Amino acid sequence: MSKDTFKLILFTIGFTVFVALLFNGGFAGSNVISTNEFPTVSGLDETTNQAQPVYGDISEKLKVVADKAIGSLINTTGLNIAPSQITVVSATEENFPNTALGCEKEGMAYSDVIVDGYKVMLEVSGEIYDYRLDEGERVILCEK
Repeated sequence: MSKDTFKLILFTIGFTVFVALLFNGGFAGSNVISTNEFPTVSGLDETTNQAQPVYGDISEKLKVVADKAIGSLINTTGLNIAPSQITVVSATEENFPNTALGCEKEGMAYSDVIVDGYKVMLEVSGEIYDYRLDEGERVILCEK
């Protein structure tokens, strides 16, 4: 095999991996993830006896939304926490003024459209985590 053939094979493999990552969301920002990347807490097998988060007085619909934020907190922050260590401080439906979902970052541009979504505040060991979700698959940890 010649060097040129070998280089062509390596380029083809690299390009294929790049395209696969690009179209599967592999290059999404670290604070924006698809909810399909992790199970929701309510989807856990109850036979495992794993303790659940403290939800407080929120509707079943908002529990499902909170579960997406909880899944993100557990799977993307690098913290070693169990669902039972998490308290849902609040979960509310919101109308955000743009696609930043109320978490604008300096130097970024956002579409100025009303976006229906949710604000979920989670607490772990006294630390508050502010999550924003849209009606689709976006889950954003709002770091201000």
